[in-house]
Amino acid sequence: MPRSPLVLVVLALAAAIPVGHWMARPAVAAPRGTVIDVAAGDGRFSTLVAAVKAAGLVETLSGPGPFTVLAPTDDAFRALPAGTVETLLKPENVAQLAAILTYHVIPGRVRAAELARGLPTKTVLGATVTARFDGGRLLLGSAPVLATDLETSNGVIHVIGAVLLPPAAPTAAPASRLVRAVAVVHRAFDVGVPLYNGGNHAACAAAYELTALSVATLADDVVPADVREALLAAVASRAAPADRAWTLRAALDRVVAMEAPKAGASAPTPVPAPARTTATMSAPATLAPTGALDRAGLAGFLDRAVAALDARDRSEALAIVDDAARRLGADSRVGARLTAASTAAASGEVGAVNALRRLLVEVGDDLRFEPMREAETPAGWPTPTAVGDVELKRYPAYRMARADGAGNTGFFTLFNHIKRNDIAMTAPVQMDYERIDGSSSGAMGFLYGSPSTGRTGRDGAVEVVDVPPSQAASLGVRGPLSSRAIEDARAAFEGWLARHPEWVAAGPVRSMGWNSPFVARERQYFEVQLPLTASRP
Repeated sequence: MPRSPLVLVVLALAAAIPVGHWMARPAVAAPRGTVIDVAAGDGRFSTLVAAVKAAGLVETLSGPGPFTVLAPTDDAFRALPAGTVETLLKPENVAQLAAILTYHVIPGRVRAAELARGLPTKTVLGATVTARFDGGRLLLGSAPVLATDLETSNGVIHVIGAVLLPPAAPTAAPASRLVRAVAVVHRAFDVGVPLYNGGNHAACAAAYELTALSVATLADDVVPADVREALLAAVASRAAPADRAWTLRAALDRVVAMEAPKAGASAPTPVPAPARTTATMSAPATLAPTGALDRAGLAGFLDRAVAALDARDRSEALAIVDDAARRLGADSRVGARLTAASTAAASGEVGAVNALRRLLVEVGDDLRFEPMREAETPAGWPTPTAVGDVELKRYPAYRMARADGAGNTGFFTLFNHIKRNDIAMTAPVQMDYERIDGSSSGAMGFLYGSPSTGRTGRDGAVEVVDVPPSQAASLGVRGPLSSRAIEDARAAFEGWLARHPEWVAAGPVRSMGWNSPFVARERQYFEVQLPLTASRP
């Protein structure tokens, strides 16, 4: 039986429902003090506070943060198997205890409304936790949410009714304690780097600090004394958040460097010190051979350009950028932007150099971006277009239900149609426009999973049509759909058509929306497209 689209109904209606109707009741007042102060003074969290003290995390969680703490109540700890809490509080189990506790801490101030979107959220441990609804209750993992948005001076607390246990490592290939420690550090980088690049240096430093403390508690046969001292010295640093984040990052890099090759293995190729803007421990020294560009690899290559700028090696940075732009090709909008910024920065003017650095970080982030797929795509559907560039896409024949109007009117007309006819929801959702500039909306379309699903014809206000194989110029865009994005895409298509006279427009601009409004704005993705037909000789 086709998959039910009821989840999308919940997302569509949630914006119109008062928060209290679907979420655990929030705290009435906003208590003062840090997350530790508030937890210690609440009366429900004595076991949690004792565990934080045993793990040596009190000072960290009393710092500037901000932190989001998923706080299990004393009843939640009592529900664990007999003896579990006592065992975890023993000094020899401090590393395991720290791992469990850091699984309950999220970098930054993440309120319940954001968690309730149902997106996987990375904890300081590196593993993710996901909210969901069950019988009208909000759950975090398997833990019921009892109260939300308990504000503190350095973060926010959400009260939960069960202790969350981190996902177990795969049993097929058990890792050594050092390998596990290095994996935890890498996960911390995955959490911290986007925070740092997004300007939230304090949250990045907080994530790194908790990780450094957790690793520093490991035994001497795992973490030698000099590395432990470096970790603790970095934790003790009281520099500005940006510098503190990098001090902690440098100490954690020493943990990663301990993972030496096995005896008899060839020595690894030396790599440059990681830049503040990259999550990876190394970047490729050169791009792939002509034409064979991997987007993630190219992002790492641009990270090296950022590192060169930070090291005041402008000539090296410009050489990397120019090489990347050349490899992207003359038809690449991203390549053209890099070339223009590199040309301006060649003058050495501070503003131009800073603009190039910002662009490199932005482009690197876009290159690593993977659109979130909330539903299956129609059979034979091409993959989403890369962010920032125009590509020629070819589409198979598909069946589509269309309805006039945009927004909720068109959506609910189509949704009622597929629900009534037991048709599975797919992504993307197509929006056609009446004019080439996209200034007025025409019809919304839900795509069927297969051209053989259902039947064509009228169904009230809905018309089901078969669309023949086609092609379109497509521009990938991050963020919510806007008229500005449509205008920018139209200008991009004009330039693309000028370089490709073998194609002409076959109709007005349309968009392909891949995400519901409850996906975080920075994670939303859509394509703007111009249908094409071959020009006549």
